[in-house]
Amino acid sequence: MGDFGNFNHNYALQATMLGQSDTHQAIETIPTEQISEVSNDLRVTFNPPLWLQRRTWVLEVLREVDATSVLDLGCGEGSLLEVLCEPASTVSSYQPSNVKERTIDIHVSHIAGLDVSAEDLQYAVETTRPLSEEETKNLREWDKPRPRWEDMRVDIWKGGLEVLNQDEVGWFGRKEWDAIVSTEVVEHLPEEILDVFFPTVLGVYQPPILLLTTPNYNFNQLFTPPVPPGHRPLRASGYPDPTGKTDRVFRHHDHKREWREEEWKVWCEEGGNEWGYDVEVGGVGNMQEKDPWNREELAGKASMTAIFRRKPGKEVERTKKAMKVVKRGGMKHELMATHYHKSHEMAGKPLSPDMIMDAIRRVMEAGGDLDYLKGDAAVEDVWQQQEVAIACGGNLSFLLRLLEGLSGKGEWELVKELPGEVHVWREKKWYWRIIWKAFVEKAPEEETDNQGEEAWQPNHGWIENEATDEDEDPWPTTYSSWESSEDNTLADGGGWDIKESRGWENELSWTVDESGDWKIS
Repeated sequence: MGDFGNFNHNYALQATMLGQSDTHQAIETIPTEQISEVSNDLRVTFNPPLWLQRRTWVLEVLREVDATSVLDLGCGEGSLLEVLCEPASTVSSYQPSNVKERTIDIHVSHIAGLDVSAEDLQYAVETTRPLSEEETKNLREWDKPRPRWEDMRVDIWKGGLEVLNQDEVGWFGRKEWDAIVSTEVVEHLPEEILDVFFPTVLGVYQPPILLLTTPNYNFNQLFTPPVPPGHRPLRASGYPDPTGKTDRVFRHHDHKREWREEEWKVWCEEGGNEWGYDVEVGGVGNMQEKDPWNREELAGKASMTAIFRRKPGKEVERTKKAMKVVKRGGMKHELMATHYHKSHEMAGKPLSPDMIMDAIRRVMEAGGDLDYLKGDAAVEDVWQQQEVAIACGGNLSFLLRLLEGLSGKGEWELVKELPGEVHVWREKKWYWRIIWKAFVEKAPEEETDNQGEEAWQPNHGWIENEATDEDEDPWPTTYSSWESSEDNTLADGGGWDIKESRGWENELSWTVDESGDWKIS
């Protein structure tokens, strides 16, 4: 299941509305002899591809609701799960500051997928597993995965939607899922399974958020020219409704239904009202081409969407009502794989401020061909350098507070600029730059055969390695945080002990006095 109905390539479906007068009354007709000339020329393409627009919509909603657990019903080959497996760029304990740099991260700790196709699920199992140390070692440096700052679990299940996945914890191994997603799935379900879809998902599983998408039948008219009144429709090369309930021609051979926009709205709102959910319907997908008959407004979006938001209260009543409808028994779901993605050992353990700033200096000095890092760089570009992110324990909030405290008091300046190219993740179209006022670009050094390799270690700075195996990892086997006294104060020139808590920075921040010494405020 999953993303059936994609047509991100040049897809010209020679289907027709079969004379549906309600959608053609306002369309200017053309002479019959011209139909054959244009019928094979209509193309419908999307940029970005339609599947990507649907996925973007899902991710935007998951980000908006801060979902940390996501269940994908009808996950197919696991394309959404694979994206959710990507490490976030920061730890989840992102704290507010006067300096703000938004990220597009979704901090998930548990994801799961369910599908009936064992063949598709093999891909899901493979694409969501963590790479082994040996696999990572053999990758080119720029292909290696980013550091992961939070543990994550992935479960891949095989089975049908009509069967409850219940265990001693709850449903699919959790008491509650923050969000359930089911994209391009409901159009494939047989009638007897569709009848229990809402009772199962909204009545039993009861997620705070449910996200659905399905093809918009109205949009299909853009695949072929309109048929003049009194003329026989063109022969359709789509897929006639297999149920025989309508004379519609569908986009995919396995579709059991394709709704019009008004039908979709009614179906979703009826389900929401019955099971205690507010519903917001919409759509994604406009074709790139201009329709010769100006039917875009009538056609609407290529895919229809729906967001179900659970109303507070009545959880017990929902469950009791649903259990009277949902069938018990059936073939139990099979757990095909469970993956555990472990966080980096430095996650939540920032080094001392001096060591972090030293790491930034090295990144700016070693910019090489990356001119955007040489002495004047966007904070997000500095953060993308793993050495800086690791030195900060993955905590972007801590870095921003540190830079804020240093700005204007010595060799560092933090400035706000409007970039030439605005990215969606930058709040209010602004971003922050860090300027190292003491930066002097060094002349390139001549390489010699006997020149050793330098490697940075968190507690020792740069060290000169003698001839070592080029595959040897320069990082030490274990890392240690910057430790000091038990009462979390600076003493004897030491740093900060944060072993007991990852949220200490909520109340304290670093500043620099006139003499250049660190202090806490």
